[in-house]
Amino acid sequence: MPSLAATVALGRSVGKLQLLANVGYARGLQDAEQYGSAGVAGIYQVASQVQLGLDSRFRIDLERDDDEPLGEREWELLAGPTLSVSAGSFAVIAGGGMAANRLRLEPGMNLGVLGYLGLGAAF
Repeated sequence: MPSLAATVALGRSVGKLQLLANVGYARGLQDAEQYGSAGVAGIYQVASQVQLGLDSRFRIDLERDDDEPLGEREWELLAGPTLSVSAGSFAVIAGGGMAANRLRLEPGMNLGVLGYLGLGAAF
């Protein structure tokens, strides 16, 4: 489904600490689906090739009408620690924490564990 998305990000370094924040908005071109997002992170450089921090992301469905499918995600929150280690042109990033969401037209909130591992390269 085609859509348009825009995000504004701000960052500031305070010594070895990087503070990051972003806010975004997206809208579907066919079905008028829309959502908002926001994130904050703090990353500290522990050593020349190691960074440790906290990262969080929040996303909310902004479309409100009478034609909502059962179980559509109303909002979600992901938050927890992150670690990145670089070596030359490569980097490994790992993180974990908690994941929470609420599904539209269903009672209660869902809580779970978040974990990820990634490999990146710059050339």
